[in-house]
Amino acid sequence: MSLRCGIVGFGIIAERAHVGALRALGVEVSSVVEVVPARREVAARMLPGVAIHASVEAMLASERLDFIDVCTPPHLHVAAAELAARASVHALVEKPLATTLADAERLAELAARHRVVVACVNNWNQAPILRRVQAVCRSRALGPLRSFEIEVERTRPAAAAEDDDNWRIDPERAGGGILFDHGWHGLALMGRAVAAEPVAVSASLTRRRHHALRVEDTAVVDIEFADGMLGRFSATWAGDSRANRVTVRGERGTLEVADDLLRVSRGGRTLEERFDESLADGGYRIGWTTGIVREFLAEIAEPGRPHRAIEEALDCMRLLAAAGESNARGGETVALGYPTAARARGVSTSSTAGATVRAAARQVSSPTTATMPNERMPALADSSSDP
Repeated sequence: MSLRCGIVGFGIIAERAHVGALRALGVEVSSVVEVVPARREVAARMLPGVAIHASVEAMLASERLDFIDVCTPPHLHVAAAELAARASVHALVEKPLATTLADAERLAELAARHRVVVACVNNWNQAPILRRVQAVCRSRALGPLRSFEIEVERTRPAAAAEDDDNWRIDPERAGGGILFDHGWHGLALMGRAVAAEPVAVSASLTRRRHHALRVEDTAVVDIEFADGMLGRFSATWAGDSRANRVTVRGERGTLEVADDLLRVSRGGRTLEERFDESLADGGYRIGWTTGIVREFLAEIAEPGRPHRAIEEALDCMRLLAAAGESNARGGETVALGYPTAARARGVSTSSTAGATVRAAARQVSSPTTATMPNERMPALADSSSDP
């Protein structure tokens, strides 16, 4: 018997990615919560016969659901997931999980108490080229990692379903600007590719071009890891073009991503692979979302397994919180609560960041030997069956 799901919020991401991903995995979308008339019409066209409700409470009272899929603006994420948890219904939640760390931690505690799975949609981790990045980093082919840099360039904030009232630029609804919009994906990618714990964060959030916004249009976040590796996430809505770049440097080699091109240089040799999808084209991809839904369903199917998804989400929230705290202190370095060299140097310890758990990184054990393919980089790919 297929699982039954209710979609909460039928915006662009639900329309373009979530419905297709749920269908691909045989999930029955039996109901929708939506209050905007135009979006209710879109839902009715895409899902003929589906029940459309005006509230999560009404849907949970009238439907037998296995989980809800929350695709609302961020400020509504936690409330919907909490209602589901109290009804013993699992929740898949679009990013960011919450707009504050306190809300995310409260949701995690509630989910544990009611024994339900709450997961956040880090769909960029499922992009084939970024899955390859994770596999190469975990394979130790580059040797011990020394730096990991992610750059995101956009010309404006992404559109919302009702673009004349774009929640992405409203700090109360979005939680922040480009850091909350794109930072979630970048920090989650580092979390899966890097085994070491992050120990300290410094950040700068600025308005470089869109000065009328109440949120930042540019973010730079520097992260120190326990093994000495340095990470940097930088993103802007003030770019001249759309572009995504990743650069990872290890003691024995370098990995570079430029939109759809992956290049690995090691031992005097350079291997290149071009992928069908360009990261610059954005993340509304059914295939990427399918991979995240598959992970979520696997966690539901194994009640006794550790709740990796919520721990990964809390890791991201703690880093975002530390970045915000650092920016508020003029870029001061904020330690994440570990007894490390960062703390020994006397940098501030965040009372809001807390200790993180690199659960996602530990999910896949690294091989004990470093290998590179003789001829083709595809040999480094993991065994994903994502479409």
